[in-house]
Amino acid sequence: MRREIAYYLSREIGMTMAEIARNLGVGTSAVAMALKQKGAEE
Repeated sequence: MRREIAYYLSREIGMTMAEIARNLGVGTSAVAMALKQKGAEE
């Protein structure tokens, strides 16, 4: 679920990985990994 949220916030809203990480309560590396995995699915 966080992967989809992070992807949406990054691609559609234009938030940075640091902003997404703060809002989701995870580290920037977790956001980067989630975005990479989500991008590979498409």
